[in-house]
Amino acid sequence: TVGSTTSLAVDFTDGLDGLAGGVLVSAALAFAVIIVSQTAALSQTPAMNQTTSLNWPSVLIMLAMVGALVGFLPFNWPSSYRANGQGRGRRRARLIMGDTGSLALGGALALVAIITRLELLLIYTGGVFVLEGVSALISARILVKFFRQFLTLLRFGSARGFAHTEFPLPFLATPMHHHYELLNFDRQRLVYGAWTLGAVLAVLGVASADAPFTWERYLARLVALGVILFVWQLGPSTRSFFIGTVPNTASASGARQLGLFYGYPYLLFGFRLFGRVDTVEVAEDTLKSLSERLSMWQRMSVFDARTILGFYCYRAGYYRDAVRIWDRIPDVNVQVRPMIADLLLDARHHAALDGEVNLPDLFSAAPSSTPLFPAPPAGEPWGAFVHPEFASAQPFADNAADRQAVANPALHAPRLEPAANLDWSLDAGAGGAGTTGWGGNGWHTPFGGPNPRTQPSTQDLGAPDR
Repeated sequence: TVGSTTSLAVDFTDGLDGLAGGVLVSAALAFAVIIVSQTAALSQTPAMNQTTSLNWPSVLIMLAMVGALVGFLPFNWPSSYRANGQGRGRRRARLIMGDTGSLALGGALALVAIITRLELLLIYTGGVFVLEGVSALISARILVKFFRQFLTLLRFGSARGFAHTEFPLPFLATPMHHHYELLNFDRQRLVYGAWTLGAVLAVLGVASADAPFTWERYLARLVALGVILFVWQLGPSTRSFFIGTVPNTASASGARQLGLFYGYPYLLFGFRLFGRVDTVEVAEDTLKSLSERLSMWQRMSVFDARTILGFYCYRAGYYRDAVRIWDRIPDVNVQVRPMIADLLLDARHHAALDGEVNLPDLFSAAPSSTPLFPAPPAGEPWGAFVHPEFASAQPFADNAADRQAVANPALHAPRLEPAANLDWSLDAGAGGAGTTGWGGNGWHTPFGGPNPRTQPSTQDLGAPDR
């Protein structure tokens, strides 16, 4: 049991570059120090000299593990790289530990603890592994099954038919490091923090085993247990989100804009018990009704908070902010909030319209002295100058108007106007002289007549229905 649980806990921890490797260095080094000190102390007794000498291979195993990990970490160094593009810089890791490495190293650590009868020290020296493994076990294997069977969410009217993330679980995701990733923590700082936590717990583990006085050993164990419980409690404390305000430095009137926060909306001794995740351009004064005012600074689930904040952005006309906020809600959670599904589609439509190219500006520049398609020399047919890609199509009529239009389109095609009838064909007789327009099925030339390319082949333009 000890071996399998330790191996799985180390494997769960190996979810970020360098996370499991750095924590294993601290745990293995702590075990080596503890074994050496206890072996040296017991070897002072002549009767125990032969027995304690057998522990030295365990020390060599731990030191070999430390040396291997120190050589491996430069190739697995953490960085701020994030797969969704929000991180800074590039990914520095070139090698990964994988399941093979994490399971083997976790098993070796557990084997040494069993041989030396120091199994309980795994809880303190490997406290990070305990947090990662227990978080995954409790959330995924225990609470989700229990809630599916016995808990009914009144807003949904049942315990089924929605994602498990709607349950009041202690973490947004497990293992625990994924919870802080969803809080927009920097990956590199998150790994450095885990390394620091692992080093502190390793020192406390050494003190709990080698302190000269009994009260010191118990105090070290109590402090280590308190640190583990404190870090665990940070998960449920930061799981809830709320909508607040932040100063708008760009506004001369001092208006505040809305933001998305996690944690508690309190200040304790001047320290904030919350963190900011996102900020939008919506001003606070856009909230008019009493219910909207009361929704501020109230803790709720991350999906409800993003739903409300995205709606405020949508109503105020900030469609890009609305899309950015709503896109962070998984599809399975959007399905149980059908009121925003249509709004999200409409917001994407408006955002696309706001960002599309202004067609009249395409030909607004002054005519270039170098024609895009130079007119052919006198006496040569126009068809000889058609691009090979269009060689299979019927060439333009050989007349001066067409040559001048193609030679300098800025003079003769100043703008594109939508056609009154969008179901236009490519036949030459579909429009009269001077017809200007484009549609879903075809287009007409704006300079003196219909498009003379009446029979485009599938090699250049494709079938007309495309």
